[in-house]
Amino acid sequence: MANQEKQLTGQEIHAQVEHTREAGDFWGSIKLAQDSIKAYSEEKNLSGLADIYGSISLAFRHLYKQSKDKTFLVLAEGAATTGIEIAKINSLNEILARPLFNLAKVQEELGQFAEASETYQDAVDTFNKFPQKEHNRAGVLADMKVHLYTCSYKAGDKSALPKALDALSELEKSDEKTVSKYNYDVWLSGAHMRMAEMLKEEDIEMAKQHLAKAKQIIDGNANLALRKKQWEELAKNFSN
Repeated sequence: MANQEKQLTGQEIHAQVEHTREAGDFWGSIKLAQDSIKAYSEEKNLSGLADIYGSISLAFRHLYKQSKDKTFLVLAEGAATTGIEIAKINSLNEILARPLFNLAKVQEELGQFAEASETYQDAVDTFNKFPQKEHNRAGVLADMKVHLYTCSYKAGDKSALPKALDALSELEKSDEKTVSKYNYDVWLSGAHMRMAEMLKEEDIEMAKQHLAKAKQIIDGNANLALRKKQWEELAKNFSN
């Protein structure tokens, strides 16, 4: 009798979700996420369950960027909010920062810069107050702070510029690359791209410097295919 095929854990399926999304198959990642939800639920893994909705939210955000259909942002917002509610109703404060961070990204994409800044601040405060052992690293916090301060700048707080630069420096100097070189390069290139986008209208030379630094990181890592496409899209705004 043939051996029964081993059932994958929620975390193992979640890893497939991440890989599929980063390969550019956004719908495929969302479909796989349903299997991860089922597995996490059966395992009573509430932390994983909240986290998978962040992955779904990100996939919908990518679909928005691909199509410019804001319906996908509504879906992304719903997924991010679901992650927050799972954490809250189960009193899991230590996992709340990540879904808050995901929601802030959607709010920012919707152009709600003031609301997004507040949610980013909530995420940073929650991270500091209730550190999650799995993600309690300087690089993770620095990435969140880059998002916070660049968004605050776009919301009109020009004093956020030096804070954003400090956060970017903290990310660059962090030991995140020893944990995941891929994440480190994604986050750092993304930070430079955020700075470039933020500064384009007010300091074009500094913006171009950040754009070039992002390209250098992306060109040095062949696995950053999705980030490369995003960079090329951003770079079009600098062609004139």
